[in-house]
Formats: sequence, C-alpha cells, structure tokens
Amino acid sequence: MKRTLALLAFVASVSPALAGPQPSQPIAPRTGADAPERQGADGQYQKGLQALQERRYDEAKRAFSAAVQQDSKHALSMLGLAEVAFQTKDEAALKRWLIEAEKADPNNAKVQGSVGRFYMMRKQPDKAEAALTKAAQLDPKATLPRTDLAALLMQRGAFDKAVPVWREAVALEPKNARFELGLGVALMRTGARADGQAALLRAADLDPKDPKALLALAQAQDSADQAKKYIDRVLATDPNQYDALMLRAGWLFKNKDTAGTRKALEQAAAADTKNAEPLVRLGMLAQEDKQLNEARNAYLKALERDANHPLALNNMAMLTLEAKEDPARAETMARRALRSLPDNAQLLDTLASAQLARKDRKGALASIQQAAKLDPKDMNIQLHLAEIQVANGDREGAKRTAAALQGKPGVDAPRLAAVLQKAS
Repeated sequence: MKRTLALLAFVASVSPALAGPQPSQPIAPRTGADAPERQGADGQYQKGLQALQERRYDEAKRAFSAAVQQDSKHALSMLGLAEVAFQTKDEAALKRWLIEAEKADPNNAKVQGSVGRFYMMRKQPDKAEAALTKAAQLDPKATLPRTDLAALLMQRGAFDKAVPVWREAVALEPKNARFELGLGVALMRTGARADGQAALLRAADLDPKDPKALLALAQAQDSADQAKKYIDRVLATDPNQYDALMLRAGWLFKNKDTAGTRKALEQAAAADTKNAEPLVRLGMLAQEDKQLNEARNAYLKALERDANHPLALNNMAMLTLEAKEDPARAETMARRALRSLPDNAQLLDTLASAQLARKDRKGALASIQQAAKLDPKDMNIQLHLAEIQVANGDREGAKRTAAALQGKPGVDAPRLAAVLQKAS
C-alpha cells in the first residue's frame, strides 16, 4: 500500500512572521490634523471625520457630500466618501470616489496612498506600486505610503527593493517596532542575516509584548540550539503562545527529538483548542512510529476541529484502506480533501487507491494519470500509475511506465518487479 503524505516541513510552515507586515485597510480614516487649511468645506469635512470615527456612516456621508458640493476639488472629503463606501461595502462608490479624488488632486500624497491601497486589496500590484511610489515621493515625511509600498514589494518577492523603503520608514520613526520588524524580515530574505537579526532584535526590544520579531529570529536560525533562546523568550512572557510552541515542535522534530516534538505539539493543541494543525502533526508522528490507533485518534480529533483538513482526511483515508475497511468511506474522505487542494498529486494518488479498492479501475486510472501529470518526478506515483495500468489491462503502457523507473533511486524494487512480471 502506498505511503501517506510525508511529514510537513515544520520549520518552514509554522509562523507567518517572515511574510512581513501587512498593508493597512484600503482607505485610511483621516484625523483632524489632516484637515485642509482652506475654509468653506472644511467644517463639513471635520463633521464627516467625527462621524466616521464614531461609525455613524450615514451622517459621515452627508457631511462629506456637503463638503464636495461646496468645493468640487475637495479631495480629502472624496477620500472620506471612499472610506464610507469601503466600510459599508459599496464597491462601486469606493472606486468612483477614488477616481474623483485623483482627478481633483492628482499630486496629493494621501490621495495616491489611498489609490495604492485600493489596488493592493484588489490584487493589482503594478498599479498599486506606481501609486504608492508616487505618494512617497510627494510626501517625504509620510510613513504610511512607505510601509504599504514595502509590504507590497515583499508580497511580490522584491525584498531587495523593500529594504531601502523600510529604511526610510525607520529613519522617520526610529522607535517604531513594526517598521524595524519589516526591515529585519526584508533584510533576512535578502541574505543580510547580521543586519536583519539586528533589526529584529531592535523590534523585539521596542515592543516586548509582540512576539513576531522573536519568532522570526527563531525561524531563521540554523539549529535548534540557536532558535531555543528566542523561543524561550516568547514563552517566558506567554507559556501558551501557539506559534512559539509550534516552532519549538518544528525544531525538535528537525533535531530528531520525537518525544520533545510530541510534547510541544500537545502543548500547542492545548494552547489553541480550535486549531487542527498540531493534532494532524501528532497523528503523522504516530503514523511514522506505526502507532496506527494513536494516529487515527489524533486525526479524528483534528477533524473535529476542522472537518475539511486535507492532510487529516487523506491520512485517515489511507489508514482506512490499509485496514481493509470500507473503501467507499476512504474515497469520500479523499474527495473531501481534494476540495481544499484540488491540484494536489498526493491526494489524487490516495483517491486512485480508494477507487481501485472499490474496483473502479477506470476512475482510478483517470485519477492517477492526473496525479502523474501534476508531479511527474514522484517515483511512487509513477509506480502506482504502472500498477493501475496493469489493473486496466494496459500492459504495454505499464511496461513503458515501469521501464522508465528502472534504476531510479527511491523506487520500491519488489513492487516494480511485480509490475514488470504482470505486464510481461
């Protein structure tokens, strides 16, 4: 029987810290300090700001609209109307007022920043980058367009371009922990480890209650011993900090400390009683140790927390097949897993196993062919394809598939020999 999915790369997937800070909402609410100096519409604008801050959106809309009626070039009131539209989920009005604001005052840094955030949230990165770059150029002292631009560049993988933007933000606000965090993450991703770690340590010192910088430091280390001091600092403040416990589990697993990994995962499962991930990983550990009942119980508990967790469903399906239990139930679980990850070759491989167990040879062939197409380098999937080709009476196809596997490392030699014998 085919293996289950390999254990996840714990360290690489535990914490979102290295992804960097996220942008603000598309249209930032304005404060009284942002009020235009001219008279006239300013009074209505101030009323709109007050109502907006108190979430009285109808009143805010009336006030901003009155300001625009008095002054058709009142770009900040147009941004206020855009913010009201954003808060009330009026997409058409949001877009309209951003366009009007840009027409009214195209060289206003706040307008360009708001336009940039709009495009960020609408996943139009080229337009977002252009607008945010312009906003930063128009206002050399504004941090918001710079941090939004840096976050966007990091989302696009342009960490080298993000570094100088974060540096500008840090220079403007040297005591801002979030800016140091962004700079540190970007530097680490460019390979500037010493500078990156220094920035992350500054972030941790500036805001000791925020664990993100210490988690990023722990995640970036080369060994469990190096990571331990940062994880311990987080857990000293909060012994139930979920991400820190998961990172500890990841490093212990990488260090081949199964007992320590299991303990950390159990602590993480208790720390976050809604998250299925630590239970799934406990199941995978048990499965690796051939503790199949323990693995099954862990997966069932995980599915109580997340009924559609693809790994829990996949591995439960495989345990069901290995125990020669109801293959229809295994197929149902495999199909549910595929709803979450429709293009995952491993899940399709499991589905093919369940279909074959149900004597649905044609269905199994279609599933394994799709899996082989998605991951042509997986030798086990290729071998499974050859087996299912034999089951479908396609001996020539099975011969060609199996012949291509001969001499390849990692191929199950007895299974390959059996396929070749059946296909001859």
